[in-house]
Amino acid sequence: MNIQSLEPQLLNRLLYSFDQITSYHRFRSLQAGMPKNEFIEIISNACIESTILNLRMLDEFFSTKNIQSDDVRALHFWDYKPTTFLTDKERRAINKQLAHFTEHRVDISWTGWPVKLWMRKCMNEMITFFDHIEDNLGFDHPLWQEVNGRRKALENLLALDEKTIYT
Repeated sequence: MNIQSLEPQLLNRLLYSFDQITSYHRFRSLQAGMPKNEFIEIISNACIESTILNLRMLDEFFSTKNIQSDDVRALHFWDYKPTTFLTDKERRAINKQLAHFTEHRVDISWTGWPVKLWMRKCMNEMITFFDHIEDNLGFDHPLWQEVNGRRKALENLLALDEKTIYT
């Protein structure tokens, strides 16, 4: 696979997924001043599902297992050595609860997604990946500034007090 020829599109999609993993917490901060109603609940549910599904997608991006011929993975970028951040059990739970219509999905008593932990682990892996990309792109590459900016944004998010951003 010639990843370098797809750099802009791939990196833009990766950056989109990064933005989506923070959607639930961004919405919750806006939601604080809103009256509770069905519409707000629907948006909140969509945001948490988007956050979790994009975390799952990013975890797969950092995986070295079960690679299909059309998959794009972190290891395709200048031989990056990725590390997944979800356990097999967590990945299966997301698949059963969100990605597939199963009896687990219709169990409305299901709660307890450790989203804060997954976000932190994902962000740490993304920082390492972005460092690798920056080193290989070179400062004069048009995407370097974008990747550098996102890496700094991740570092700033992780530096914030956890109660400020993740509650």
